[in-house]
Amino acid sequence: MDELLDSFTHILTPTLPHLLSLFVHPPRGFPSEKTSLIIIDSVSSVFAAAYPKSSESRLRLQGGEKRNDSAQWAANRRWGVAGQLLSKLGKIAATKNLAVVVINQTTTHLRGMTGAMLGSAISGSTWDSGIYNRIVLYRDMVTGADVLDIPETQALRFAAVLKAAGKAVDESSAIDKVVPFAINIVRSHMPA
Repeated sequence: MDELLDSFTHILTPTLPHLLSLFVHPPRGFPSEKTSLIIIDSVSSVFAAAYPKSSESRLRLQGGEKRNDSAQWAANRRWGVAGQLLSKLGKIAATKNLAVVVINQTTTHLRGMTGAMLGSAISGSTWDSGIYNRIVLYRDMVTGADVLDIPETQALRFAAVLKAAGKAVDESSAIDKVVPFAINIVRSHMPA
């Protein structure tokens, strides 16, 4: 296990400027020639911290008031920054021949009379056009997992492809083809 963990490099990017600087102005030797996969965990959290959606602004918009210029600029800038990040990630993937996985959390969106819907925390035409493949992972999609004969239901997950090779998959067929899988955790024996 220790040998396996030694093959990973962890770079902490606690804010959006840290993440952007890593890919817009990468340090010498980043990513290394041995790199075959880059995983960006929780990209939505750094965007949410950099561009918070204040409830006060939303209430004003619902009341018919126009957004002030700085709030409008920040909202537009968010998508410009997202597009720039995706462009740089695509360039690194292509030039270095590696895969980039971006983990984006989900959030609840209120949609008029249809009620609440679960969707990507970062979404929109700019973001969606830059994503080549999209897989959604579910944790608690099915009850009664004992039917599936998996002893530890806590490790049970489900995956569905929503976008493949740059093209959206019909949502109804994607949900019909949900694939269950289990996560096995291997614990290394660390000396005390």
